[in-house]
Amino acid sequence: MGEWSISPVIDWLMHKGRHMTHIETLVGEICARTRAAGAPIERVGFFFWTLHPLYWGNAMFWDGERTSKKSKIRGFRGPKRPFTSTSSFTFPSQKRIRNLAGSISI
Repeated sequence: MGEWSISPVIDWLMHKGRHMTHIETLVGEICARTRAAGAPIERVGFFFWTLHPLYWGNAMFWDGERTSKKSKIRGFRGPKRPFTSTSSFTFPSQKRIRNLAGSISI
């Protein structure tokens, strides 16, 4: 494996890539340009976690040709099982700080 530089990818991202409007296209271009710069990659996964109350996060997969996107949705649990967000995991007291209706009880 020869030496390679990520500098052309960073330059492209700073000047042109940052203007892209579709995340699938952006991820595909980053991966293709990284491989063209000499990185020995065949497939890549990007994982974006979120503190959104309805979504766990998104995953982007590049297989060398195409980029695919998968989202994990939390789903509604109903009134008997409170709807919690990932921010509730950051508090060790385990007190419910928010539910779907937005009420606050600490």
